Amino acid sequence: MSAVSSFVDRQYYFVDEMKNMTEAQSYCREKYTDLATVHSMEVVKLLNDSFGSNTSKAWIGLYDDRDTWSWSLSNTGFNNFAPSNSDRREHCTLNSSERVPAWEPARVSLYRDPWKWSDGFRSSFRYWARSHPHSENCVAALPKGGIWVSQSCKSKIPFICYKRKCGYFKASDKAEVEKNSNLNLNDKAVQKEIIVQGLDDNVELMWRTQQDGQVFHKEDEF
Repeated sequence: MSAVSSFVDRQYYFVDEMKNMTEAQSYCREKYTDLATVHSMEVVKLLNDSFGSNTSKAWIGLYDDRDTWSWSLSNTGFNNFAPSNSDRREHCTLNSSERVPAWEPARVSLYRDPWKWSDGFRSSFRYWARSHPHSENCVAALPKGGIWVSQSCKSKIPFICYKRKCGYFKASDKAEVEKNSNLNLNDKAVQKEIIVQGLDDNVELMWRTQQDGQVFHKEDEF
């Protein structure tokens, strides 16, 4: 059985309007898709090209998320930094006299992964200018090289948005199904489960419907 899939690519746009980070993000989400996300040197070049003759630095979608903390173990919840201990006995170890509570120190695996992309894209790629980042929470790209500098989120500067664009490539693979199986490969729910198998979280694919309205065909139908 075979099908045709499509991949999603991005096109970048320099917007020569003076906005702070929040305003720029809202503008990009309304007019395009989001603020620019950069995950490779190839994208750095695309962003650099988008500057054209502009000489001002511009917002990209990277920001320092200082309010979000994560556990090193997945699927671990977090409620509060301290227990309710109004009677001075909860969650503590009492000594033998049962009078004075003795607190035992504990180490928790809580960490902060500060830099996030506006659209939620996950990438460890960074292209900082020398001595950056500083204490500012937001990030701008510089023209003529595309390196990044940290910038106060309140600054009003131009910005770079991206918009998704679709391109197509043909992909063929074999899928074996038992002869007496009732599995319908043209069922939308089944197709959704197939397409996500083994994909990176940042890869987006979709099935392309053939001229007869179907995605899959049995080999003996060709």
